[in-house]
Amino acid sequence: FEMYRQKRSMRVGVLVLAACAHDAGLANGPLGVPGYPDCKAPAGGFSSGDVRVRALELVCEPRPARAGQVKVACVGDSITAGVCSSAADKTYPAQLQALLGDGYVVTNYGACGSTMQQHGDSPYWQRPQWPAVQNSSADVVVIMLGTNDAKTKEGGGPANWENDGTTGAAEFERDYRAMIEIFKGFETKPVVYTMVPPPLYKDGVYGMNQTVINKVLPDLVRKINDENQLPHPPIDVFKAMGGSGLLHPDWSCDGCHPTDTGYSHIAVAVRDVLTAVLV
Repeated sequence: FEMYRQKRSMRVGVLVLAACAHDAGLANGPLGVPGYPDCKAPAGGFSSGDVRVRALELVCEPRPARAGQVKVACVGDSITAGVCSSAADKTYPAQLQALLGDGYVVTNYGACGSTMQQHGDSPYWQRPQWPAVQNSSADVVVIMLGTNDAKTKEGGGPANWENDGTTGAAEFERDYRAMIEIFKGFETKPVVYTMVPPPLYKDGVYGMNQTVINKVLPDLVRKINDENQLPHPPIDVFKAMGGSGLLHPDWSCDGCHPTDTGYSHIAVAVRDVLTAVLV
């Protein structure tokens, strides 16, 4: 038991170092972490002022819904959490809620710095947002992960996309498939949407590889979508945010995270797809 306790403590320590690491220099929201996820502080308060510790201690839960409302779960990283947005109502999930109206309840399950890959430096699977979304009884799940998976040692980041049998395209595809299968197994049988993440406007920012994000991920997400026989094409946030031509650099605050305007375009792209199907 003591050996197990020590190993678990070591693993938690690694996650603390990784969680939200690329956002550590950004302005924090009211919870002391970047962005505005639908989470709160633990009952006894946070054990530390360290943003990385707080990210792992968040208590996350779905927003309350009335009978008949469509419950939408937004799964993602700091772009979903709303890093660089000016307020909680400017994140893409919040703006999506405003666009969809009272017939929907949108919950922000964004986990800053998180990866799709289970062997990435901060797997979404080990963040507090993950058990929360599994208990969400969601009717719709939209997944936008991959930006942090594109970090490389060569670019000065963690070894998240090395294509070495531990991390890279094959592992991303495998773990994406596993997550989709879990969502398909929900009792509510939600409609699952993949999303192509926004383009990276600045190569190397936060250790991210621009080629992976701008050239590899768009095709790979479409391949994953098709092979998992999802009923709808991916939501093309990549195109909505300027595409391969990088047409809207002013919609990004740092080359990676959108501004309020950028988040509004993501929300519109998601709204247009959801309402075309669900209305």
